[in-house]
Amino acid sequence: KVYKNNYNIKENSKIEATGNYSKNKYNSENKLFNILGKKLLILRISNVLGLPLRANKRRKIHKTFIDIFKENIKKGFILRNHKIFKDFIGIQKFAEIIYTIIKKNVDGGIYNISLGKKVYVDDIAKWLNSYNKEKVKSVEVKSSYYNTDCFTLNNKKIMKIIKIKNNIGELKKECIKISKILFK
Repeated sequence: KVYKNNYNIKENSKIEATGNYSKNKYNSENKLFNILGKKLLILRISNVLGLPLRANKRRKIHKTFIDIFKENIKKGFILRNHKIFKDFIGIQKFAEIIYTIIKKNVDGGIYNISLGKKVYVDDIAKWLNSYNKEKVKSVEVKSSYYNTDCFTLNNKKIMKIIKIKNNIGELKKECIKISKILFK
């Protein structure tokens, strides 16, 4: 993450690379830009929701939202915090956007790839739990338990070019499909 937490972050918004990962990412962007100039295509991607292609426990660098959700469900609870929102995008929509960028041969530049809307973590958890037949407790989360950064990326620049539908209803459907797979 290279941006400061905010709502409706544009590609030219203030950069605040704080961790090693984000600093390295931003430095790499700058070095590549010095080499490639305006030909460089930089995609700044929000949180992608999807299941792994195969279960490989050793592949994990960090836990995804779905990993944490599955762990908590096994323990019989869902974390709840009505204030936390993030910008999520489903893996199917993400793939469609990347495919369209390639197909349309989008010019170099910086583009935010996201839903571009506030998605409350509670809603994602509720959608992912749709097919769960077991009763689970809803537990108020303490802010120190997991990342409570709230943000949304403004995706209008890329969406104006690729002209595809991207809305919260599609994300909800994708989460419910994931739920069906998780709880079959």
